[in-house]
Amino acid sequence: MEDIKKYMKEYGKKWRCENKEKDRERKKIWAKNHKESMSDNQKRYYLKNKKKVYARTITNRAIKTDDKCGICKGEENLKKHHWNYDKPLMVSTLCVDCHKAQHIPL
Repeated sequence: MEDIKKYMKEYGKKWRCENKEKDRERKKIWAKNHKESMSDNQKRYYLKNKKKVYARTITNRAIKTDDKCGICKGEENLKKHHWNYDKPLMVSTLCVDCHKAQHIPL
């Protein structure tokens, strides 16, 4: 059973990468048909992650993303990483891999 779940997860990930437009359309249709549940989910997320949402909002308005990752100097799939949500402007630009590495528990 565990192997099947792992396979399906990998298959879905691969499909989404290969069919970005179809996936985007599928998500739009889902959101259109599930407006009530989606807004409830969003409310729950915002209530649970107030500092994170606030920090993201401030950062998006105030800081332009750098062109390269601050660790490996990669130029693709860049994200903003908050080192401390109490200091929303303390942000680094990291690629997806380096960003994931920062969230690995010690």
